[in-house]
Amino acid sequence: MGRTVIRTSIAGLAALLATTFAQDPAVIKIATRLVQFNVIVHDHKGPVADLKKQDFSILDHGKPRPIAVFHMDSRKSNDHVTPAPLAPNVFTNRHTLESNSTILLFDGVNTQYSDQAYARLQIIKFIERLQPADRVAIYTLGRELKVVHDFSSDTASLIEAAKALRVRISAGDDQAVHLNADSQLAAAASGRFAIAFGPMMDNLTQRASESNITRQVNQTELALIAIARYFGSVPGRKNLVWVSSGFPISIGGKDEFKTRFDAQIEDAARALMDANVAVYPVDARGLMAGPVLSPGENSQSTSFSEQEMMSLIAERTGGKAYFNANDLHGSIRRALDDSDVTYTLGFYLPEGEMDSKFHDIKIAVARKGVSVRARKGYIAYGDTTKSEGSREIAMKQVLAAGLDATGLPVTVRIDRTAKPNAIQVTAIIDPHSLIFTPKDGQFVDAVDLVIAQQAADGRNIKVASELLSIAFTAERYKQIMSENLRIGRALVLTPETKMIRVMFYDRNSGLIGSVRGSANPNPQ
Repeated sequence: MGRTVIRTSIAGLAALLATTFAQDPAVIKIATRLVQFNVIVHDHKGPVADLKKQDFSILDHGKPRPIAVFHMDSRKSNDHVTPAPLAPNVFTNRHTLESNSTILLFDGVNTQYSDQAYARLQIIKFIERLQPADRVAIYTLGRELKVVHDFSSDTASLIEAAKALRVRISAGDDQAVHLNADSQLAAAASGRFAIAFGPMMDNLTQRASESNITRQVNQTELALIAIARYFGSVPGRKNLVWVSSGFPISIGGKDEFKTRFDAQIEDAARALMDANVAVYPVDARGLMAGPVLSPGENSQSTSFSEQEMMSLIAERTGGKAYFNANDLHGSIRRALDDSDVTYTLGFYLPEGEMDSKFHDIKIAVARKGVSVRARKGYIAYGDTTKSEGSREIAMKQVLAAGLDATGLPVTVRIDRTAKPNAIQVTAIIDPHSLIFTPKDGQFVDAVDLVIAQQAADGRNIKVASELLSIAFTAERYKQIMSENLRIGRALVLTPETKMIRVMFYDRNSGLIGSVRGSANPNPQ
């Protein structure tokens, strides 16, 4: 059965939240955490669609977990709903996406410009053959992550967006090209100057190359984390088809690469796992007769960096990698068809076992001849207040990202005031998404509120932050669950301010929600 999501137009902010967040006010989320996994099961014929709850088992660090949540989804049965427009000056990060929505990421950071034309044509071929159940968005990764086309099944509109796909090589890559040219000229020179100058330029070339690779890893990591946070509130399985030549070029071979970048790649993989985003890398180069080497690389290091790392991310997130195929568009099609049938399994983690550590998970099916794929684990988030540095890093990443974080549902209204260059920002956060803990007869939480004034290019011009210490009696808790948490702040705008970004960070859960809206609201 398809899942229907409705977003209503509102005359006032309270009307929207009263409808959207209506739940049982007696429910207090304090004792347990629901951990969910989206599972794909295939046999030799393809997806298996007749499994029952009792066919599955979950081991958490070898400990059996009783399955409390179970359902099966078919991508072809999802109902697509076009949301009604929001009222003027109202912005929200709440999704109307259904399970098995797919982002097609065109990666210009890790793909040679010469390969991008071929990849673009193959993407167009894929879109020309879209099926009614497909719902695809097109993103590009260049100097920043950009949304080229939001989720749609409109073939004509998506093709027009795909035809414009071009991601230029960054300035850092241009610098490396010029240094290589200078180094070759130096090597051709004669005399003692060439002997001294040649190695010096080679060293500069190597340093520039390493700087570019570090930048590639940083950009890619932040983009993958931003996508994970954007998908955080969407239930069920989400697919990221990553069209790229590789991630990234190697530095000195496998061992050095792992030493320098393993932590960043693991951070990105864990963020994707936590959001139930399955990654499907597709090689933008298509069929290759042999390894493609850059100067100074060997086949072992190139093979590892360009394919093994992406395969690892696919395996960790429950996806699948597609390399060395002459029909790139067919690989994208197979990536979507891979999750035609998915199972959602969930168990409740007691508060005493929330150790903030990564838990390896093994999911098995009591049936012969089947393969099972799911994300490899989860982080048992506990008291995140102890991780000051991690919290600050996460909030800075969200402020800098081109996509909003949706872990906490947030709705914002921005209104003009009588004062020149001044606005009123009213934010409402869904209290059902917060994690409260009992203390001295009250239910408490701590939430960071950040309001940033941003320039047209996304730069943060002025940032204000504060800690909201929340303590409710049981009676007040029930009341606030019906009324919602409402926070209002007046802002005086800088001349450069074009956008306002509001962000909440729940310290008890580590979840983040952010919303962007125009700093120049329409008059009421």
